[in-house]
Amino acid sequence: MGELTDTTPKMRRSRAELEELMIEGGVAVLDAHGLEVQISSLTYARVFEHLERTAGIKVTYGSVHERIWDSIQAFQLAVIERSALWESSPDDTDDWTSWLRTAVALTSQPDGPVVDAAVTGARERYARIDALAEESTADSLPAESRAALAHLSTAVRDGVNLREAVTGEAEAPILLPTGPGGELEEWTTHALAMWGVAAALSGLDGD
Repeated sequence: MGELTDTTPKMRRSRAELEELMIEGGVAVLDAHGLEVQISSLTYARVFEHLERTAGIKVTYGSVHERIWDSIQAFQLAVIERSALWESSPDDTDDWTSWLRTAVALTSQPDGPVVDAAVTGARERYARIDALAEESTADSLPAESRAALAHLSTAVRDGVNLREAVTGEAEAPILLPTGPGGELEEWTTHALAMWGVAAALSGLDGD
């Protein structure tokens, strides 16, 4: 059986499909090599190799350059923006921490196109997470309180995970007598903070 390529007539991908394939491949390359790889090293060739090795898909220079991106820098910035747009669940601590490290590293560079692209992705990421958090409390809190709770939830999660990333130490559970009959229960910092904030907001809403 012959190898499938982006130019095989029956399997020819649309511009949008090829763009998504390349961006996802670029993000995977960036994640695999880490940020010690300079942005300038995020080349078409690296992504072509990744796609062929992991999916058996051969993409050619001519199918992406000038057809999708006018320059390699335009491609790199698209990948960076996607890298800063975290898509997983906030309950997945390892994934969140990995994203946070990437976002902090990207946005800590000197001002320029790289930072602009990373900030754009990160802002969209926070908007999505806040919207999901607000939606989950729609039946229990008014709009103003939902927005505050969503913002604080993300901020606390970021703080906890950034501390873990910096210290290399996992968060220790907090024991409180909140179980049946005053039994000790384990709370995470995030859960306890959100319980306190939700209680405070509920009290304010009831005034």
